[in-house]
Amino acid sequence: MRARRSALLPGPPRRDGPKSHSTGGFLGTEAVNAKTAARPQTSEQHSYMANMGKIKKHSKAIRDKIVEGHTAGKGYKALSKELDLRVSTVGIIIRKWKDYGTTVNLPWPGQPFKVSSRAEARLVQTVKADPRTMRELWEDLMVVGTLLSINTISNVLHRNGLHSRQASKVPLLSKCHVQACLKFAHEHLQDSEADWFKVLWSDDEADWFKVLWSDDTKRSLVPTTPGAFGERIRPQEYHPYSQVWWW
Repeated sequence: MRARRSALLPGPPRRDGPKSHSTGGFLGTEAVNAKTAARPQTSEQHSYMANMGKIKKHSKAIRDKIVEGHTAGKGYKALSKELDLRVSTVGIIIRKWKDYGTTVNLPWPGQPFKVSSRAEARLVQTVKADPRTMRELWEDLMVVGTLLSINTISNVLHRNGLHSRQASKVPLLSKCHVQACLKFAHEHLQDSEADWFKVLWSDDEADWFKVLWSDDTKRSLVPTTPGAFGERIRPQEYHPYSQVWWW
């Protein structure tokens, strides 16, 4: 009885590796993996291995129902309860339909984006609120622990219509402006001082006035103070406004 009881007691844990019952020897890890891979798999095991790492895909009919409900004015929560889906799933399908105009699974274009849609929106919002250079933005992201390259940041901003623009250097006076000034000077070269006194300059210190267009040939102005321009202007003989002057 004592020997039988001692045999039933659990012994110390074994420290040896996986043992082959056919040969009696010990196999390494590579040999065990090769032996496991060589075993024939059942249909259930094969389907399980094939579906590992894949996202659950909903049928096109369900996705079309979500889009139809959204266009009809239903909210995300109402569609979620009606179709027994998560609110996030409904939102993803609707956003995809808004971006691409279809509910069909599109082929993967290439390497996936390193920045999520939420982080991309946050990045664009930050740049719009406080414009800065790519390197300054990259340094700010490095401080908070976000590891992104300058090219990635540039691609995100360009994809959202944000580009760096440098103002072109335009001369103060173009050639046509210079020619117009010379033409005006030659035309009024013989004008007297009395003629120049009648001219209203743009930097005149007189009171402000409003310019009105009475017809196609004459320009009219309404002075804020009667008699502000003195003898430079004279009243018109007939005009619907009593205090309208012309020159």
